[in-house]
Amino acid sequence: MKRNFAVSKLAVFTLSVFGGLNAQAGDLTLQPSVSSELIFQQIDSETQGDRDLNTLRIEPSLKALYESGKVSASFTGTGTHLERDSELSSTDEDYLEYFYNADWDVIDRLLTVSASGSSSYLNANTDNFLVSDFLTNPSDLARTETNRLGVSSDFTRNPYVSGNAQLTYTKVKTEQTQFVSSNRLNNETVKFNTSLNNGDAARNYFWNVNAEASDTDRGQTNLGSFTSQKADGFFDQHIVQNWAVRLAAQTESHEFTANSGDISTERKFDSVGLGVTYRQAKNRSVSLTANK
Repeated sequence: MKRNFAVSKLAVFTLSVFGGLNAQAGDLTLQPSVSSELIFQQIDSETQGDRDLNTLRIEPSLKALYESGKVSASFTGTGTHLERDSELSSTDEDYLEYFYNADWDVIDRLLTVSASGSSSYLNANTDNFLVSDFLTNPSDLARTETNRLGVSSDFTRNPYVSGNAQLTYTKVKTEQTQFVSSNRLNNETVKFNTSLNNGDAARNYFWNVNAEASDTDRGQTNLGSFTSQKADGFFDQHIVQNWAVRLAAQTESHEFTANSGDISTERKFDSVGLGVTYRQAKNRSVSLTANK
């Protein structure tokens, strides 16, 4: 099948202007800036014909950083204003993209609350992914917002049990376009993961356990939800100098369930193994196990 795309073949003239500032007030640092471009394009399109296009692009942006004893945050935002003139029409278009991140150390290392998110424009037309941006085929773009909230704990200094754990909630929302249904991309995900291992007090044994679980609820009714669980671990008991007996295990399962409950598919895998480990140092070892 032959596909015809509207592509910009030649940019004849581009004039750019940039300006920026840097301001600081206590723990807050602001870096505003603005840039502008005057762009002339000659467009050769099999579907829309040949035409000349003049575009004025103005991009104000702001970077903000905040650092204090227990709180750190950053924000980067960019606005794009386009004024486009051709022989047939004149249009104004505005776009906003941003990214933010914040961490609050509630209890030193033991409890941290974090938030992050972004808003960006993604190409929703899979037939034209190489030539879609704000200047060329902007109708292919779909605005996607992602927001994430999480809590984490780090207890790596405990002499007996060392590790960390994170719990996050993520929401993704995409606007409706002519190429994509927002319900297909929209989703909400809850995810937990942890990693535990022996502390520095261990002498003749070593162990480690990793676990992860997630539950994704997709916006479209027939897509339903997707759950996943994974865990693996080992225990090494040293018997002679650098040699140890290893017991290892692994489990993994994935399940898809339609919202109606009529369709449910699950895949599960379990494995246990017994073998030996040669350990030269705490973080340097080689293991060989027979698994079933």
